[in-house]
Amino acid sequence: MITSFVKSMGDFSFRGRASRKEFLSFIIISTIVSLLFLTTITALAVIVLNIKINMITGDISIPYRMKAYGVVPFVAMMILTVTYIIFNIWAAVVGALLAIKRLHDINCSGVGYWIWIAAIILFSAAQTSVLTGILFYFIIGAIITLSVKTSYPYPNKYGNPKSEEIIHQV
Repeated sequence: MITSFVKSMGDFSFRGRASRKEFLSFIIISTIVSLLFLTTITALAVIVLNIKINMITGDISIPYRMKAYGVVPFVAMMILTVTYIIFNIWAAVVGALLAIKRLHDINCSGVGYWIWIAAIILFSAAQTSVLTGILFYFIIGAIITLSVKTSYPYPNKYGNPKSEEIIHQV
């Protein structure tokens, strides 16, 4: 599972096919890594730095005792935050390419996937949150469908099926 994830993170191609195992391992491990980043950043912000945010006004208060720790925890939190953002951008690009390869594996074109991504970006830029939310539900449904649908068992114009998928279908 981890080797499949590492292989996927380094593959920036939309050509070929991706098995269910490869797709699911990417989704599961990238979610776990993202949650670990968020947990660590939150722990640094709330527990170590004792940062408090007023949810009504949005004011951020940093107590005086932070000065006793020095700047190291704050710098660590900023480095983790930047790393988290870079990881999420990288995972989004690789995830989109992997979804297209998964569509190729079930003998479908990946053009429609790009149309959905463009629509989400356009609706997000226009700040129409209801439409963006609806489109995100469609993307979640697409992820579930791609995770459940079996591979096309024969060679197609996108390549030969993965050997592990052929074994499970027999």
